[in-house]
Amino acid sequence: MLKKGLLVWCNSRGVIFLQDVRPTLLIQWRNTWTFRAKTYSFRVHQGVVKTFFKWCLNSDLIQTNPAERLPKVTVDHDQKQPFSPEEMDKILQAVGSENLQWDDLKRYRVRAVILLMRWSGLACMDAATLERSALDKHDRIICRRNKTGSHVHVRIPKYVADTLRGLPDSEYFFWDGRMQKSSAANRVQDWLRAVFTEAGVKGTSHQFRHTFAVEMLKKGVALEDVSKLLGHKTTGVTEKHYSAWVAARQERLDKVVQAAWD
Repeated sequence: MLKKGLLVWCNSRGVIFLQDVRPTLLIQWRNTWTFRAKTYSFRVHQGVVKTFFKWCLNSDLIQTNPAERLPKVTVDHDQKQPFSPEEMDKILQAVGSENLQWDDLKRYRVRAVILLMRWSGLACMDAATLERSALDKHDRIICRRNKTGSHVHVRIPKYVADTLRGLPDSEYFFWDGRMQKSSAANRVQDWLRAVFTEAGVKGTSHQFRHTFAVEMLKKGVALEDVSKLLGHKTTGVTEKHYSAWVAARQERLDKVVQAAWD
């Protein structure tokens, strides 16, 4: 697709031969891309262009490589945003709104899954398909992530654990074990979208996971430990998403140390 786009662009500029392609022409073409700048997609596609022209150079189709002059793409890592305490209050209050027209059991289920995701850091599919046996007598969640297969071992507050235990007795807390796991996650997503709308909060299910991680970091929990709690394969993944909050945690610790000097 990129090579075809380049061909169309060159033809529109009266350029027929590869050796006539200049760096300025490539830069002008790159500026027409619909990929958002400073994203992985943008960097990957520029890499394809550079690889193509490097191959052309090595194959003696061109004498100089115009793609070498393309500016390097620096990716902006997306820093994940948590729910504020005020937003969490609004979300939990919205579950009980009569506007949602849910019966008492469904309200209980929705509240339970929200508390589970907020205090365990589980992703939506992991929470939606969590086995009852994954909650042990010490209020610890022990399971394997659907996405990565990595183990998660995290203790949750007693009231959250008791809320889960209060759900109807079955093999799973929110899943019947028969529908597709993706369908179970989509059902929870539907519940949450309704709650967010009622609460007047812009958010996604994954923000409960971000809230868990950020609050841990702000309380001084080591990045390596937060990474394990989230079930990330490496601490690099955790740092990429939460580096700004590691800085906020360090600023808080600096203030604590300064206060100890007085």
